[in-house]
This record gives sequence, C-alpha cells and structure tokens, in this order.
Amino acid sequence: PADMELCGEAALLAALRAERTGRMRDVVATLQAEQDRIIRSPHAGVMVVQGGPGTGKTVVALHRAAYLLYSHPRLDERGVLVVGPNPVFLSYISQVLPGLGETSVLLSTVGELFPGVTALEQEDAAVAEIKGRLEMAEVLAAAVRARQAEVGGPVEVIVEGESLSLEPELLTAAAERARADGLPHNLARPVFCRIVIEELARRMAGVIAGIEEQIEADLAGHIDSAALERAVAKDLAGIFGQDAPPVDPHERERAE
Repeated sequence: PADMELCGEAALLAALRAERTGRMRDVVATLQAEQDRIIRSPHAGVMVVQGGPGTGKTVVALHRAAYLLYSHPRLDERGVLVVGPNPVFLSYISQVLPGLGETSVLLSTVGELFPGVTALEQEDAAVAEIKGRLEMAEVLAAAVRARQAEVGGPVEVIVEGESLSLEPELLTAAAERARADGLPHNLARPVFCRIVIEELARRMAGVIAGIEEQIEADLAGHIDSAALERAVAKDLAGIFGQDAPPVDPHERERAE
C-alpha cells in the first residue's frame, strides 16, 4: 500500500525492482550499515572510499556530501564542488543532492574547472597515465614558478589622478613574502596584492598630507590671524551673550 513504509531488505528489494529513469536517486532507505557508518563518520579531512564496480561508492560519496552540508553549515557557506569524469556521469547523478535537499552544490568535469574554458581534447591512454601521476603536481608547480615574471623597471600606478611609482625591489619583496606563506600560486596572489595595495595606500596618504600642508601654507599668507580671532570672538559673543572686544568692520571684511 502507498501509506506503508518499507525498511531493511524489503526496502532494498523494492529499490532494485523499481523502474529505472536514467537518473540516480537518493537511496537513504536502502543504505547498508557499513555505508551509513562511512556517511556519518566524523569530518576529519580527506576521506577515500574504495570498492569494486557496483559497490555504491558514488552513492556513499553523494550522501556523505549531503550529510556534511547538513551537519556543518560552514561548508554550505564556502560551497561544495563535485567533480566527475564526464558530462554523462554528472547528468546521471545530478538529482541525488537536490533530492536530499541540497541545491547549492556545483557539478563539473575536470575539463570545465577553469571558468570560461572547456577542454574537449581526449588524451591518449599513455599520455593520460603520465599526466595522472602524483609527480605531475610538482612539475606543474615548477612550471608556474618559472612563469612568475620578474619586474624589470618601476611600475607606474594612477590613483585618483596621482601617479605613484613602485620600485622593482618593492614588488620583488612583495612576491617573496607571498611565496613565504607556502601557498599555491593562485592562493598566494591575494597576499601579494594586499602588500602592494597597503604600500600604495601609505604613499597616497603621504601625497594627501603634502597637499594639505601646501594648502595651509598658501592660506597662511593671505589670512590676518588677529582679525580672524577678533571676528570669531564677536560672533561667539553674539551667540552666547558674552562680552567681546569690538571688531573693526574693515578687519572683519579682511578676515572673511
């Protein structure tokens, strides 16, 4: 009957006999004990789920993602990315997480990870095997380091109409400080940018201070301080009813 809930082996048999739609569905009702233990295990870092074909690795991975999103709200704020081998596979699993109430997960193939670029070329098996080796991580890191350009001369930056010059030594030191954090290139770039922006802000503050000093010096040559003080005293006396020395109208006009 429609109002009856199946559990245990009955739920598993019902799921196996259910009509296939070409989409993977959530299988909460048919999870086995060992699968459930993996899904609900503590979040302590990287977890690798191994098994032969048809043992439920993908099901466990997707349900664990949903469980972690539910039990660790901060993960939902940072975002979750599911990487699959090809678009067909991602289409097949695309309804599992929404069916579990999680709709903020991004699905992508490896060839679509870089925004705006889709890699379609298929490598030969031998080339793919070489590129899949762990050593390739260091090879790629070395290639990125080799392409970090050295600055050959001063760099001019325009800030609010003011031209500020950044010396090569400053930029080299900023790059070295960013590398010292041990972060990958893309994650270290904001560190470099912050150092440069802080230096630009410091120099711009100096420019503004110099402008203010020049304005004050220019005004000092045109203001009669004594006449200004007497005019202010008269105005305060009029507001607060205090006695103040008389002010010559000509002096007041010069002060204004």
